[in-house]
Amino acid sequence: MQMVADEAGVSRATVSRVFSNPEIVDKETASRIKAIAARLGYIRNEAATQLASRSSDLIGLLVRDVTNEAYARLYDNLIHSVLDEGYFINAMSVGSTRNKNVGTGQAAEMKRHENKRLARLMSLRPGGIFVSTGLIKPQDILPYASQIPVIVMPHPEPHPQLNAVGYDEESNARIVSQMIIDAGHKKVGVMTALRENSLTEYIRGEGVIKHLSEAGIEVFRRPLPPIGSDALDRFFLTVAEDVKNNRYTAMSFLNDHRAIKFIIWAQEHGIKVPEDIGVVGYDGLGQASKVVGLSTLRHPVDQVCEKGASEMLGMLKGEIRSNEGRKFLFAGEPITGRTLS
Repeated sequence: MQMVADEAGVSRATVSRVFSNPEIVDKETASRIKAIAARLGYIRNEAATQLASRSSDLIGLLVRDVTNEAYARLYDNLIHSVLDEGYFINAMSVGSTRNKNVGTGQAAEMKRHENKRLARLMSLRPGGIFVSTGLIKPQDILPYASQIPVIVMPHPEPHPQLNAVGYDEESNARIVSQMIIDAGHKKVGVMTALRENSLTEYIRGEGVIKHLSEAGIEVFRRPLPPIGSDALDRFFLTVAEDVKNNRYTAMSFLNDHRAIKFIIWAQEHGIKVPEDIGVVGYDGLGQASKVVGLSTLRHPVDQVCEKGASEMLGMLKGEIRSNEGRKFLFAGEPITGRTLS
């Protein structure tokens, strides 16, 4: 700033006013100062400016894994949803867990890792934070929610003091179950997950089991093994053995990623989909699901991001009271595909 001021023959205060309150500076002077600043590569220190004014146009986003299509789509939507309002997103990815062994001790370590990332985001002094990862616990989010607006998304968050905008997984489980029933399956395998590892996947699996059972469908619970380099292969071998013994005719997976990997694995091992076994996934967002014609449920990510951004901006502008436990859940829609029947 001093270099710009020296070359323009003005004070630093005048340079500051050009970039903060240009309307009070002579237009010709402001134009000359901006041209000099551009040539010298001067960029105003927004962090210092906002620290001084005790405000921030930065919104933090803690996201599980940006290589996952579902999270990448959410990230991209949020960026565009807040950009036009003069805010920007600073995202921090926890990282993929697909190749890590997650037993009890490792799961605890991953949660500590997420807590550290959230604390790091908070240290940047954002105006608000989106929390988009399923492992971190409500009690670890609440201290931050007492200071700035926080929205958990797109996972359902039942804690009464936390805002949540996400997918209506109870309704989604009903939709997936009806797809399986409509395809004529009477015996179905359902992948399940532990609640402490993923509330979202726990709700999905248990919800499908509940609705299928109520419809008189014979259900075979198939727990998701600890995540590791060979965990899915071991799970797929279990399914292959079930297919061989005619235990069920369809398999409900907890997301598209695992469903598609199974289809590829099945082709390599002589199992035909859907002739030998039908497959249904969850997400409906990636190009891969379209290529294989996966029967799945498409999450309303655009709608969720639009509402999440609207709520966050409303709180930042003082139009909505912060952190009153507001909840907004949106159901997805079925994609028939060709892997279920």
